[in-house]
Amino acid sequence: MNMDSNSLDNKIKETISDDSTRAKETVEQAEKEKLHVTGLKDFYALRNIWAKNILCIIYGLLISWGLLTIAVGRGWLDFSKTPYFLAISTPNIFISVLGLAIIVVKFLFNRKNRP
Repeated sequence: MNMDSNSLDNKIKETISDDSTRAKETVEQAEKEKLHVTGLKDFYALRNIWAKNILCIIYGLLISWGLLTIAVGRGWLDFSKTPYFLAISTPNIFISVLGLAIIVVKFLFNRKNRP
């Protein structure tokens, strides 16, 4: 009877130990998942901010180019003394807008880059 009592006590201790280990593992897994979800929320919030900022930069570039075009068309600016200015600024602004658009498309909307 003494052996059965010790055996039963050992079995109870093992069961409690196993349950405790499983509970710790479950809590650790839940904490990891919570951290992952929080990281995803932060990542997508930052991605939204980046997209809005890049869009504002693109709008700024386009508006400045439009204003420059209007100023030249109305005769407020005369580039006859500096013809190279338009030859340099036109491709520069176009390439800047195109580059930012490529960044937006490749990074912000890339399906492979999602966590």
